[in-house]
Amino acid sequence: MMRNGLFWANHFRRVNVRSVEAFRRAVFDRVLPTFNSISAEADAVAEQRLGQLGQTSAGPSFEGDIAAEQAMDAGLEYYVAMTGVYQALINALTVFLHHLFEQQLCFFLRKNFLWEPRGGENLLDVIIERLGGCGVDCKGLDGRPKLGELRLVANTVKHAEGRSSRELSVLRPDLFEAPDLKGLGLQAGRPTAKRVSLPLAGQDLYATPGDLASYFDAVARFWKELAAALETSNGRACV
Repeated sequence: MMRNGLFWANHFRRVNVRSVEAFRRAVFDRVLPTFNSISAEADAVAEQRLGQLGQTSAGPSFEGDIAAEQAMDAGLEYYVAMTGVYQALINALTVFLHHLFEQQLCFFLRKNFLWEPRGGENLLDVIIERLGGCGVDCKGLDGRPKLGELRLVANTVKHAEGRSSRELSVLRPDLFEAPDLKGLGLQAGRPTAKRVSLPLAGQDLYATPGDLASYFDAVARFWKELAAALETSNGRACV
């Protein structure tokens, strides 16, 4: 049973949308920018290593070219490690966002339909079906395709190889293409994995900040459009 659609329309805008938008601001204004200086940090690591080698190896036998190569290797190792952490963080944030969206869906379904989750359910489909039974048409909401993609990405990050990764590879094969390492003059791309094994280690799945932003947009848009759909139904009771 659902009653007071106008109340829920207001709730979606004032609570759900605001929490998603606050989360987005924190991610893009506070969290991800801390990785903007990876290349400069790697250069600093290389310079520090070169200085250390110069101090410990100074003398007639000191080989400047060898020391420079070792210093470059140290900087490259740092750069590769930190880009892996950065990728792992973006991948993990898709899981965080998807779970937030699912919890918002669960809260609404429990409050209105005495519903309890069952394993394997697509909660987006559940809410559309339940509201459809109340005369609220949600099938045409613009954000649904991107939300479906978010679900596949999040499941792939959590479970690695599996049904979701196979579906996602058809929908978005580019997400499995390893980006180039452009720091420290290295341009060759990392080899693309044949299987998805370690997305939470920043490997095998490469969601981008642009992808993450599109998922935030889709979640916020869904709640805004659902609020508008409830208002169009004049908030009538659903039984």
